[in-house]
Amino acid sequence: MVIQDPALARLIEQVDYSREHHVPVDIRGGGTKTFYGGAPRGEPLDVSGLSGISSYEPTELVPDRLPSRWNALAAMSTAT
Repeated sequence: MVIQDPALARLIEQVDYSREHHVPVDIRGGGTKTFYGGAPRGEPLDVSGLSGISSYEPTELVPDRLPSRWNALAAMSTAT
């Protein structure tokens, strides 16, 4: 596979290295969600150089089974 985008090629190299050496990564974009979660851990993986949708796989976004708390909320919202 030939990667045309240099920013994407660098990301792929970094992810491959991190996976091979068991190094955690800290995915960073525009910094708009830095207040979520705890302190950053791992090597920074800057994805801000990428834009647009390069691959869309909606099946990856849909859970096979909802956690029980979501099932309970869904049941409550449909009850009349």
